[in-house]
Amino acid sequence: MNAEYEGELKSRENVRYVKYNSEDYIECLCSAECVISNRGFLPYYIRKEKQTYIYVCEELFDNKSYSEEGNIQRNIFQCTHIMADSYEQIQLFLDKYSMSEVFEGIILVGDEEINVPKSSKEKILFYPGGLKNNGLTNSFLNLLYHLDYDRYDYYIILD
Repeated sequence: MNAEYEGELKSRENVRYVKYNSEDYIECLCSAECVISNRGFLPYYIRKEKQTYIYVCEELFDNKSYSEEGNIQRNIFQCTHIMADSYEQIQLFLDKYSMSEVFEGIILVGDEEINVPKSSKEKILFYPGGLKNNGLTNSFLNLLYHLDYDRYDYYIILD
């Protein structure tokens, strides 16, 4: 963090520094009204119903592993707002992670705010693992035949 901003923030009574991944960190994540991240949160984080989550996309990540990309996708599913320098940068970011059709929230483009319309269907995300030739994969494939496609939109994250 820029030393100038850090000094200013430390002097404010309503700013508290906590150690990353500590109990205080987790407590703050769970109780904050608004959380902001430029990298996303670890897999244990689940946004609370009334919590605002602003994802700041600063750059496209070209060399991410599958698990890191999956975590970014999971964070995009949870965020209520996406913010960047330009609308085009946000579109590139969402396209990079195949999330353009999925994100429903507010895009923060400078002075402009764009509301992305919500689908009438709830979204359900599956991560079925490696889909190896085994009983778990067979069960997952059988489940797909019994889903209510009129009521829900389903998304599957695959390797």
